[in-house]
Amino acid sequence: MKEVTTRFKEDLRTWSWQKGSAAAKKRSNGRCEAGTEVCTGKAAHVHHRLMRSQGGGHEPSLLLAVCLPCHGHIHANPAKSYEAGWLIRSGAA
Repeated sequence: MKEVTTRFKEDLRTWSWQKGSAAAKKRSNGRCEAGTEVCTGKAAHVHHRLMRSQGGGHEPSLLLAVCLPCHGHIHANPAKSYEAGWLIRSGAA
């Protein structure tokens, strides 16, 4: 029974991720939503604004469609990213 429960939770996470990331991509219309100084303009990744390690889920409001350079820039510059709203702290969602 434990294996079935674990598999169900994994399937639910996968479904939730697919639904949330699809919504973020649709909202962005293929354009990067961060627009940092290294932006290429074309969204290729979906970024969690509230890090999963801090309880972030796959809700579209917690996701940004971003280009690869912006995704790296967001994680390399957390102070700026929190200020810009590309990252948010637990409890602020």
